[in-house]
Parts: sequence; C-alpha cells; structure tokens
Amino acid sequence: MLCCACNYHTPKDEYLQNHLPKILNLERSEIEAFKKNMFFDSLGRLTSWNSDLLEKAYTTDEEYTTILTHLIGELGGKPDRIIVVDHDNNEKILYPSFYDKEKCSYPLLEVQGWDALFYITSTNCGACITGYQAMNELAAKHNDKKLKFIALFDKIDNIDNYKKGLLHQENGFLSPTWLLLQNNDLVHYLTTQYQDSLGVPHIFFRKKGNEIGPLFKSTELNLIDGFITTNYGE
Repeated sequence: MLCCACNYHTPKDEYLQNHLPKILNLERSEIEAFKKNMFFDSLGRLTSWNSDLLEKAYTTDEEYTTILTHLIGELGGKPDRIIVVDHDNNEKILYPSFYDKEKCSYPLLEVQGWDALFYITSTNCGACITGYQAMNELAAKHNDKKLKFIALFDKIDNIDNYKKGLLHQENGFLSPTWLLLQNNDLVHYLTTQYQDSLGVPHIFFRKKGNEIGPLFKSTELNLIDGFITTNYGE
C-alpha cells in the first residue's frame, strides 16, 4: 500500500499565508519562533505575536505601521497612534498614514479632523474614469468653501500608467484641486459605511472630526451638490 505525503497546514500557517506573508520570508527557525507566539481568540483573530520578528519581516516603518494597523484594527482597536515597547522598555510611536505619490505622509489622526469630501476611486474602474470631469466640475463649483477634496486610490502608483494611455486622452484626470492619496486600508477608520464589497466609486464626508451624511454613489451628483451647499455653506 502506497502512502501519499501531503503538506499539512495548520491554522497558524494559513493565517501567515493570508495575513502576514512576509513572515514566511524569514529563516525557518524564526518562522517557527513567530508561530509559537501566535494566539487567537474565539473569532480567529490574532491576539498575540512576536513584535521583534514582525518588525524584521516588515522592514520599513510604512510596512510595519500598516501591518500593525491591520492587526489592531482586526481586534476592534482604533490605531490612530500605535506605541510599540521593546524588551528594553524603549517606546516607539507609529502613526498610521495615507501617502501621496511622492511618499509624503498624511497621518490618519490628522486626516480624521479634516472637513472634506472623500472620493474612493481607482484608475482601473470605468465608472471612475468616465466621471473624472464631473468630479472636477463639482470641486471647482465648491472650491470657495472650507472643504478639502480628497481622492483615495487603491493603487496610487497606477496613475502614471493611466496617464500614458488612451483612456486618459479621452476622459482626462482629476484636477490639482484634488489631493491624491493611497488608501492604505485606512478608509474604514474614516467611514464606517464603506465596505470593500461595495466597490468604487463612492463619496463620503467628514466635518469637525466626524463622519456626516450618507454614503453617496459618485453618480448622485445633484444629491452631493446639495449636501455640500447645505453642510459647508457657511
């Protein structure tokens, strides 16, 4: 009778593959050490991990902060500021941030306080591309108000390739009125209404540190226009 050898994957292996793939780039002994410190709650959320090895795997501050934000957010925390303490009791403060194309950071804590229209969009979305000029007209009409216009892209680095193509020639792009930021999976800390399953494009608003109003489809221009006039008219 022949035996067939199979690769057996534990829940910890599956979690690493799906959520912390860079841990798997470490040495085998380090991966096993990391797994020994992994503990989950009854909902399958990771509640304990080796911070030193996590930081070794996610080498830049941006990567490390992003992955910690995910882990803390998964547990229901509000990671607008993360304090990491090492074995020598030294503190390191990390600020989850959005980034523009030049890698300038805009901390979540700061963005949460903006009076702004947030436009969730993508250069891989046909409805987004054909709607850019309408978004520009909307921003130009209300540019006199104390309102920022923020476009949150799934992959901001794709913008350069988009501008080289025919679709850009036909439909244009967002005007300089718009601040273009990488989503960085932080949009959920700006609006509780949006879920990835909804897709793009969508628009939501914040004012005086709070989310206000409904989640709009970008095609609901009359409703969006009226909402701006009513809520940011002073």
